[in-house]
Amino acid sequence: MKRRVFAGLVNAMSLSPSMIVALIALFVALGGAAYAVDHVPVNGRHNAGSSRLDATGIAANPDVGQTTVVNRAAPQAITSGSLTSVSWDSERQDDGGWFTLGTPDRITVSVTGVYIVTFNGSWSSGPATSFVASDIFFHHLERIRASDGIQEVLGAAQALDPHDASSASIAWCGVLLANDAIRIRVEQETGTTQNFGGKNRVSGNPITDSSNAELSVTRLA
Repeated sequence: MKRRVFAGLVNAMSLSPSMIVALIALFVALGGAAYAVDHVPVNGRHNAGSSRLDATGIAANPDVGQTTVVNRAAPQAITSGSLTSVSWDSERQDDGGWFTLGTPDRITVSVTGVYIVTFNGSWSSGPATSFVASDIFFHHLERIRASDGIQEVLGAAQALDPHDASSASIAWCGVLLANDAIRIRVEQETGTTQNFGGKNRVSGNPITDSSNAELSVTRLA
């Protein structure tokens, strides 16, 4: 029953690459419009909440474009049938200081804004050539709200091949509030312990890059 419900959720949420790009463009446009409403001067006066102005007369925002990228370089053992938070152990980029090894299971944004979140997951152990339908690998992209601690599922993926990061990729774009956290939780039902991650990304190496376990958060507006 659990698998059928999850599969229905995944099918309902599955989007083509072109649709993902279109949605991202829509979110960016909406975010830019909201930003302009809040910051563009009206009748010679600046709206409340705005501060420093750039050359266009709009309040400068140094946080836009900041990115945090974390990786699971060493294998993380995941017990069968247990929904487990990924503990990221390698920081590739952290412009805004959103990641700390003190809380390695999450990226916590510091300011309210429009963000794009991407995840690619792969497993360094699993039923490679002997893969069967019952060996299911789940991936959940979650937001932990700073206001009340409520956990929201923003996206989900069910891996068809646990070794292929493209089969477990998730993309989401939307508004995050200050101190909201993003995390990934995974689950596998092979009946034995499996290792998540364990293939550190090496720039320029397509084989290693394509098998990466990585979470990225970027502020768009």
